Amino acid sequence: METHKGGTLPKRSCDHSRTCSKTSHSCVCDSVLAVLVLLQLVLLAVGLAYVLYVTAPVGDVCTWWPWAVAISCLIFLLDALATSALLSGLVCARVKRAKYDYYVEMEERVMNSVQDGSSSAAPKPSMSTCCCWILGIFVVLLFVVIVALVVVVALYNPTTVLPTQLPGLYEALDIKYDVNGVPHITAQNVHDAFMGVALVHCRDRLWQMDMSRRLGLGSLSELLGSTALRADMSIHILGLNRAVERTVAALDDTTRMVMQAYVDGVNAYLATNPTLPLEYTVLGVTPRQWEIGDLIAWFKVIDMYMSHDLRRTQMFYDFLTVYGLSYERIMTLLPPVDRSAVPTAILLEDMANGHGPALGRVCPASETDPPAMIDFINSFIGQAAPTGDEEDDDSSSGKYFFSEFFFGGVKASNNWVVSGEFTGAGPILANDPHLTLSSPSVWYQLHLTIEDEQEIYGVTFPGYPFALLGKTNKFSWGVTNAGVDVQDLYLIDLDPSDSSRYMKHGVSYPFKVITEQIAVKDSSSYPVTVRLTQDDMPILTDMYMPIRNGPPIALKWACIDPSVTDTTPKGLYHLNLDVDDWASFKDAMSYSIGPVLNFVFASNTGDIGYHLVGRVPQRPLGFTGGWPVPYNGSYDWNGFIEFNDLPWTLNPPRGWIANANSMITPIGYEAEGCLMPGGWDAHFRQQRMDDVLAELVANANQHPVSVYDMQTLQMDAVAYRFNSLYPLFETLHQHPELLSDDSQEWVQRLLFWDSDSGIGSHEAAIFNSFLLELLRVDKAETGQDQWGNWFNAWMHIVNVFTGDEYDPGCGGDCLAYAAQAFNNAFIRVNSSTEWGVDVHKAYFLHSVMSSAPDMVSCMFNRNAEDGGDCATIQSGCPADSADFRCVSGPGMRCVFEFPGGDHFENTISWMNSVGNSGNPLSWHYDDLLGPWSDGGFTDPTTAAIETVFHIEPEY
Repeated sequence: METHKGGTLPKRSCDHSRTCSKTSHSCVCDSVLAVLVLLQLVLLAVGLAYVLYVTAPVGDVCTWWPWAVAISCLIFLLDALATSALLSGLVCARVKRAKYDYYVEMEERVMNSVQDGSSSAAPKPSMSTCCCWILGIFVVLLFVVIVALVVVVALYNPTTVLPTQLPGLYEALDIKYDVNGVPHITAQNVHDAFMGVALVHCRDRLWQMDMSRRLGLGSLSELLGSTALRADMSIHILGLNRAVERTVAALDDTTRMVMQAYVDGVNAYLATNPTLPLEYTVLGVTPRQWEIGDLIAWFKVIDMYMSHDLRRTQMFYDFLTVYGLSYERIMTLLPPVDRSAVPTAILLEDMANGHGPALGRVCPASETDPPAMIDFINSFIGQAAPTGDEEDDDSSSGKYFFSEFFFGGVKASNNWVVSGEFTGAGPILANDPHLTLSSPSVWYQLHLTIEDEQEIYGVTFPGYPFALLGKTNKFSWGVTNAGVDVQDLYLIDLDPSDSSRYMKHGVSYPFKVITEQIAVKDSSSYPVTVRLTQDDMPILTDMYMPIRNGPPIALKWACIDPSVTDTTPKGLYHLNLDVDDWASFKDAMSYSIGPVLNFVFASNTGDIGYHLVGRVPQRPLGFTGGWPVPYNGSYDWNGFIEFNDLPWTLNPPRGWIANANSMITPIGYEAEGCLMPGGWDAHFRQQRMDDVLAELVANANQHPVSVYDMQTLQMDAVAYRFNSLYPLFETLHQHPELLSDDSQEWVQRLLFWDSDSGIGSHEAAIFNSFLLELLRVDKAETGQDQWGNWFNAWMHIVNVFTGDEYDPGCGGDCLAYAAQAFNNAFIRVNSSTEWGVDVHKAYFLHSVMSSAPDMVSCMFNRNAEDGGDCATIQSGCPADSADFRCVSGPGMRCVFEFPGGDHFENTISWMNSVGNSGNPLSWHYDDLLGPWSDGGFTDPTTAAIETVFHIEPEY
């Protein structure tokens, strides 16, 4: 025995057998644990794969979905119990052994320190012990996550079962979903057909439908709370909700019957207590019953979305009052379009000799403003210029909430039609409407067959019964936004003695005042006061477009005008169910009030045609519609242009018609050479479309125009806009001293670029990055980062950088400005950046969940590779952001061909942008995203059937 301060300790030697036993035990423990972890992962993977397989079923499996969920849960439960028991035992044994080893080792260290008089630090737990704990925690967390996923999948079943019986049906209804998520509805009568449309809309897009109707009624706050209050107030002040009530009251009996059938279908679906979409659970809300007005509300929103003239006029007024620009300067920034130098959708020869309306008609408005109007406009210069004392809100920043909320994004679309004379079959019609990209898509595809009545392959808006574009056995049709100016702003002269009244013709009139209540989630209702003129124009400045020290501003627009009976639903009813030739097509479209659209038409008899559709105001001479005008009676509308006087053509001699939101009619359509005012898109898409179609038609004898040709043209990304700036690159190439090394190399490369901005193009990345820098030239004057993307503002950019026009934004040397812009282009891209891959992806954002934390939003948002730019046929306007993301584009592509010659089958070729389902857990939520990005198409006439529902009337 040895003596020590603390007493005596037995002298011991190292027990090598015990050390080896400890090591052996640890190895065995770790090996068993590793095997169990691998087994756990395998079993979890098998169970998860089984659940995922069930969520993308093949055949009619909806009836055994509950069993699939039950079996999957049982697999997870048994696996968890067995593994947890073994894991717990091993962990406990491992911990006990670790504690024992710890004390033994501690004792040895103390003994050794006593022997040699040194100090000893406490040993740390072994690495294997830490790994044991980490692996154990990982397995448990993984199990919890997987079980939670199974529960979510079980609760929000993407293969929702439709009822086998439905009250309100007259006869049996069959609904078959194909492998692309497109429903094929077969009904015995019109009433049941539109109940079926309601069922599939509800099954796949219920949340989207609810948001759409509430947007149009100004009741988003009831779902989303106070964050949506300003949007709702805008709708109430604008009066869309009141316009909905008037439209419902004016419905004819036949249209009302169909819309009521749709409403009954929605409410019958809700009465089955279906599993509601995830969004309802996240927000803790439920949908209310539907009414006919809910259907009308969404279409009013579409009308508002397509009528962007209000934003343009607001912007002009902002230039005057906030930025202090004169009329002359604004006209320099937005130079008048030379119609003799740009392509128009309709040519004079298209309308001559009975192919269109009579030429030399009375001009509806002036193309230029008279001197008196110019003086009046300039009287507002600087009236609302910031003083520096304002608070940072909408009224002091010059930003308009209404405009940005409802009119953001680029609305560009293409449609064209080619005569069967050049196809070797029947006519081919192509259409790709461009709206804000969203997840789910704003569009919904369906196939509707009504026995002995009609068969429609239609593209619809969820929440609205009628197809907006599509094909029947007798005709096909497509639409683009016409861009015609249908909204005017009037400056109200307040009565100096009483601000509750206004003056007109020297007479004082009281404002009409309405107070409406907005329901707000988790709060009391919010009152909103609306002021109207005696002819029911709303005072917009009570909510948005606030102008300091300026007069109240009222809006004139047929969509909300009580004196205009909105018969648009009647027109769409007849379009879907009654049209079989050009005459009946024109008759149906004559009922349409808005939005004002370009319709192209093709029939099974070989006719092709175009018609401008909607109510276009007849303005007095001297009123262009581009500026706010005095509300004194001198600028009141003289009704609307007669439907038959609107631009149209039938079977034009050239054999094809095309439109890309461009100027519609050439000089000579109107008697005095003037033009219906509007915000036309730059002509580059129209020119490219005309060039390609002309070449295809010219070579049709050797190579008939085909559906594939039309599909290829829809994906065309050749940037004619680049060509208009080509002289600038030639000049920059001659001045290398102004450029960085990278810029010199890329200017040289761009001179040999074919201007194809497709996916993967390095040149497109450099060019568009340069362009976004170049277009800042007028930011100080206009407040717009990308001024050149506005209407015909591009012509000003071309004049400045390829001509001799001076712009103060250049700082005295526009060539040096352009060179610096090119140097700055490399801040966000480099020589290896691929357009559409590294930058400029298409982003499909959810209406609400896109603003949620990433862990939640990633479940709803999607993105995909995308080519093109603002001025290509494959439109994809890049945002001025680090990633140049694209948020608007062709959400739907369609190509329809009629049989003829040696071709005996109808061709239905279409592609939705994301998927047909709005359920993020469904395979069909984003199954079309990859094919959409690749330019693919699906054919509903040959697609395999996946799921079948047979629904009987419930008596």
